[in-house]
Amino acid sequence: MKRLISLLALLVSLCALAPGAFSDGEGLPVPAGDALRGYSKKEGYVYVSLGAYPTDGDGTVRPILWRVLSTDGISAYLLSEYILEAGRIHSDRNTYRSWDTSDLFMYLNGVFRDTAFSEDDQRLLINRTEDGGLVTLITASEMQSAELGFVSNNARRCLSTDYAKTTGDPKKLYIYSKGHCYSPWWSRTRSDTNKNQQRRVMDEGKTGRIDVQAGDLGVRPAVNIDLRVCLILSGAGTMEDPYVLGWNSAEDE
Repeated sequence: MKRLISLLALLVSLCALAPGAFSDGEGLPVPAGDALRGYSKKEGYVYVSLGAYPTDGDGTVRPILWRVLSTDGISAYLLSEYILEAGRIHSDRNTYRSWDTSDLFMYLNGVFRDTAFSEDDQRLLINRTEDGGLVTLITASEMQSAELGFVSNNARRCLSTDYAKTTGDPKKLYIYSKGHCYSPWWSRTRSDTNKNQQRRVMDEGKTGRIDVQAGDLGVRPAVNIDLRVCLILSGAGTMEDPYVLGWNSAEDE
């Protein structure tokens, strides 16, 4: 009974904060697992909002937009819709050993995680990848997976936030000059042919590799969220009106 009262109190408070919330027909937010799905060739992606990060050129913080790549009943695999900043995989090619020991991995699972996600947001994040991180990048094979929506070179092209264009080391985020303002972005996969290089998306959405010290490539984070403790608070699941996600504290007791 105490657990039921706690859950009802949570739902009532969420509705008060979001009167236009996605609901179960009775005005209550619903479990995310009831609405989220992976990429569909017919319907495209479902979009969600989780966390917040500097977005505008002046550093104004706004919600992060994610596309849902896939779901498995327990978790949903999300990829940032935009490049959020630029940076290196590792500061020294000669000491680079693996993605999960790289400078960028440590940054994403430290400074970035704590900046982008509140304490409650972080309760939604789970490790469902081999690298052991709550925040990661997608793999080179995932970059080429039609099941995840990467059906062509064009599907891999990615725009950046205005804030991301101001970042990079020592050069700012690289922007291709062929008319569409897309930028290259990293995967978490090390090159098989050159251990000092990492796989990435390059011009016109083709895939390639580049030195891990390159500091002007885009960072497009990926996360897994726990559907068992996640609620949809509002939204329609579109890019223009993404589902707003929140932690269901009653389910996590």
